[in-house]
Amino acid sequence: MISTQRRQDNNLIWHEMRQTEQLLASEFNKLSVEERSEALDDIHCVGEELQENSDSIGRLLVEFEAFVEQERNAFYDMAVKKNRAYVEDASFQLRFLRYNKYNVHQSVCQMMKFLEHKAKIFGKDKVSREITLQDLNDTAKELLVSGLYHIQKDRDQSGRVILYMMSDKLGRCSADTMIQVAYYMYNNILLPLPEVQTKGVVGVYYDVTKPGEKAEMPGITFLLALMGAIASFPMRYSALHVCLKPKDSSSLALSNSFLHYTLNLTSTHTRTRTRIHYGTDMELQYTLRRHGIPTENTFPVEVDGKIRKNILNAWFQKHEAEIRLNQWIENQPKPQDVLLGKGYRVQNHPGNTLFRNFLLSHRDEYDRAPRSLRQQISRILTQTFVEKGTRFLKQAENGDWREVRHEEAEKKVGQLFRTFRKNNNTGIIKAFYE
Repeated sequence: MISTQRRQDNNLIWHEMRQTEQLLASEFNKLSVEERSEALDDIHCVGEELQENSDSIGRLLVEFEAFVEQERNAFYDMAVKKNRAYVEDASFQLRFLRYNKYNVHQSVCQMMKFLEHKAKIFGKDKVSREITLQDLNDTAKELLVSGLYHIQKDRDQSGRVILYMMSDKLGRCSADTMIQVAYYMYNNILLPLPEVQTKGVVGVYYDVTKPGEKAEMPGITFLLALMGAIASFPMRYSALHVCLKPKDSSSLALSNSFLHYTLNLTSTHTRTRTRIHYGTDMELQYTLRRHGIPTENTFPVEVDGKIRKNILNAWFQKHEAEIRLNQWIENQPKPQDVLLGKGYRVQNHPGNTLFRNFLLSHRDEYDRAPRSLRQQISRILTQTFVEKGTRFLKQAENGDWREVRHEEAEKKVGQLFRTFRKNNNTGIIKAFYE
């Protein structure tokens, strides 16, 4: 049973947080009866995941491409020029369609915003490829494993991923660093999970500050930059639980201002699925359990408030193992890749055959061109394949396949055209593979 004093403490917390509570109540009251029912189902762990079939997805992707032509921006064009396959990949486009519940126009507009923010966060040269751990600055790498975020090993009762945000880490880094970490967490770790795209994520903002300790809160400029970037990420919260412990009035007022401002920058979908809980660690965990969140061995905080550091980065260790496996798989030649080297396997690789036939179709154009333009033609022909996602790979001494610079591939193209002429256009291609 909760004591009279604890009820009074919780009432005091609610009083100090009333501005934020009133915001959430107001947003919820604007919903239709059906929308309220859906929001409550999501909050209480009985919501339904998105349903789709291959026929409907096919039609949506065709519509998606049509809207892209209307809404394309400079960042999209930049990505297409560097690597068309990245932005035209169906799995990439489906992330935005699922986030927007298949509203095609909204999905395309969000993708354009995503590419714009990605260019600002990591640089224009990375807008057309997946971000890796190496792209994060050193501070961001440290923050990623600091306990700011934690992914619970167990899922909730609906099979949804549970993401924790630990409040004592906010306000201790720059906005740029925080945005890099958020980008990596959302787009590299969470969104590749199929259930995240169809069911959403359960977020838990958990107060881990100690009694008498004041958390450092980020400023308005920080929040504007962070929430603006996050709004472009195609990951939705199916429920968001804010867990607060007893504090003095000044700390509560600070929390109220921070949460009120932050929630105003989130989507209506998120605000209507947000609930604030008050109490001790034991009381908070009991409340979360009633919302379908397991609070036993895999919960990151003990009932006495101590953080379980032994499990805090287990999710990251698993992620690193997956990275190593994916890198090995990714480095294996794909059918569309062109292999540089010797041997039957190289010469008869599907990508080599396709590229050889492509160059043969442009042989006359190359031969008629002045010598001063032939290098440019080689560059254009090579870039045509690169934009389709083709890689030019060369095998290292240890057996790994590594992508060569485009300049090296262009040089080999010129050699191949000269070999065509030398061998009377018989298609002998030895020069290209040595």
